[in-house]
Amino acid sequence: MPSNERVAIVAGLRTPFTKAGTGLRSMRTLDLAITVVKEMIARAEIAPREVTLCVYGQVVPTLDWLNIAREVVLGSGLPKDVDAFSVSRACATSIQALTDAAQAITAGHHQVAIAGGADSMSDVPLGISRPLRDALMAAQKGKTLGAKLTAFSKVSGKDFIPPVPGFSREPTTGELMGEAAEKMAKENGISREEQDEIAHRSHVNAARAWADGTIPPEVMHVIPRAGGEIVTEDNVVRKDSKLESYAKLAPVFDRNHGTITAGNSSPLTDGAGALLLMSESKAKAMGYTPLGYLKSWAYAAVDPGWQLLMAPVFAIPRALERAGLSLGDIDLVDIHEAFAAQLASNLQALASRKFAEEKMGRSEPVGEIDPSKLNVNGGSIAIGHPFAATGARMVVSTLRELKKRNKQYGLLSICAAGGLGAGCMAFLDAALVGGAELVFEYSRAEERVQQTDLIITGEGKIDEQTLQGKLVAGIAALGRRYDKSVIALCGQLAIDADALQQLGVGAVYPIVDGIIGPEEAMRDGAALLEGMACRVGKLLFRSP
Repeated sequence: MPSNERVAIVAGLRTPFTKAGTGLRSMRTLDLAITVVKEMIARAEIAPREVTLCVYGQVVPTLDWLNIAREVVLGSGLPKDVDAFSVSRACATSIQALTDAAQAITAGHHQVAIAGGADSMSDVPLGISRPLRDALMAAQKGKTLGAKLTAFSKVSGKDFIPPVPGFSREPTTGELMGEAAEKMAKENGISREEQDEIAHRSHVNAARAWADGTIPPEVMHVIPRAGGEIVTEDNVVRKDSKLESYAKLAPVFDRNHGTITAGNSSPLTDGAGALLLMSESKAKAMGYTPLGYLKSWAYAAVDPGWQLLMAPVFAIPRALERAGLSLGDIDLVDIHEAFAAQLASNLQALASRKFAEEKMGRSEPVGEIDPSKLNVNGGSIAIGHPFAATGARMVVSTLRELKKRNKQYGLLSICAAGGLGAGCMAFLDAALVGGAELVFEYSRAEERVQQTDLIITGEGKIDEQTLQGKLVAGIAALGRRYDKSVIALCGQLAIDADALQQLGVGAVYPIVDGIIGPEEAMRDGAALLEGMACRVGKLLFRSP
């Protein structure tokens, strides 16, 4: 039966994204996928038996496994009876995995699911020509050596050259994606200067986000399968990006009149990402404070022969309408940067009344996106783009940034091969950005917060009466008194000192990441928490 519950995004993680042929080159797509899922499960401190579904995807196909999601289950230590299926929506694959898993949760079929995607462009399978394939198959049937050799009699030297993988071109148009983006730049009047500025801003933002500690918690360290140096960070980001340096790069797809270069395009990349999803009630029952919630999503498609990467412009307003929001309500926007020309074209179309009227049947444009809200920690041009993993990266990055800024709504969008596009709304609950709704749960972090009996999670200011009522109810449920209970405050809670004194607070012990702070940091009384946003505080109560 449908549960109609909100879907909580409880955790997320990714590998470093590395340029194809570099740090992660020894790892296959499945290796990357298993590595990130195992680490995410460990960091989330969730018992593998709680997971009952895995939806995972890859874009570049392989002949060595048929269902990567199932292999992830079997390789990551999850129970062998965990259901699993694979998805592919080109560059929007991990968004598809997310929404498919979310639908399974809202339908009441599952309460805990893993979603994500991985791709290794260092491990692209190469095919063989059809004449060589036919000869090999005929040779297999030959009963004598002469028959086997005869099978190759019509094979020429050129037949031994591996063909270019078919997925690199659009089957219906024959265009490379870069050629399609070049066409978009010309038709939409996107200048080389604008593209280079987008690329430069992507690198500047990503470099700053790595340096100030924003991105590192989202990225695990990876020891390559064949040994070698541990990979700890994305290696595409230009830490010293200079705008003038982009102008020196030659066009790639139209060498005489083009504007798209290697510098203003996303590179071929290796990497994987994963998300841990739960029904809201399950997350609460297990003591998790979600990163955020999935509010709505939409997919769209356009004619690949028109403007291949324009579908996000159609998906975004659908996702907004399904969420009951407008673009003006959005606090952060993350739009995939396949090419700077594509991003500029998308932004231009969203703001254009003419485009809205002629192409979308709308009387008003979707709206202009404030540059200060867009791709604030860098985008795919700087960070890299393992096709199936990018969506998972965007989800985690956006939710964590919303939390950091004390904001509520995030909008994500990805263009994809085949003229496809995705729009996705993620948000933080109002209670997490200024409300005072608290949730009581037994501690599930005994190793980190020793002897914690009760955990209070939430955000914002809470008054004495509400706090006392919650505490009394929680302590009664535990069958203990204040003086025999240890209670942890998790989240950004500001509590009046007077309220704590009335409740008989004996001492406040600040904790950072679950580790009790140095003795000199401890204070008697409750003044330490007054008007202060603390991540985790540990309160010892005396009998009131």
